[in-house]
Amino acid sequence: MATPTFDKALDFLARRPHFEAELRRKLADRDFAAADIEVAIARLCELGYLDDAAWGRRLAHRYLWEKGYGRRLIGHKLRQAGAGAELSRALAAELFADLDGADLEPVFERLAARCRGDLYAALVRRGFLPEEFADFVRRRRQERAHYKSSTMMFP
Repeated sequence: MATPTFDKALDFLARRPHFEAELRRKLADRDFAAADIEVAIARLCELGYLDDAAWGRRLAHRYLWEKGYGRRLIGHKLRQAGAGAELSRALAAELFADLDGADLEPVFERLAARCRGDLYAALVRRGFLPEEFADFVRRRRQERAHYKSSTMMFP
């Protein structure tokens, strides 16, 4: 049996996936009773319409490959979106578990192309760990130094 709370929750989920906490907050903001919210959330989870881990994985993947965020910034963005701290850390760790600097190089290249200052600092600000990008930055600096030395003219 559908209730107004359940129907409104389905309306929200029809637009886009939500984290449980985010959906709970949106329903509470619309003055639905706490008990009705709990029943609706439980039913949505039971039906598989509300899955924090699956939504978090999709967001984390998007944050890395489309937006160029590193593990720290991904964790922060997931928490902002409504994932719990534990889930955010776990999803970021899971995403980066099998990746190394070579796998991340396309992301680093895109960020380097837009970077006007210190690439190392820019990658740290994007949430990447130094061990993930150190080789890339070292190689880029060597390439720049080689380019500068090969194009210098001596009197």
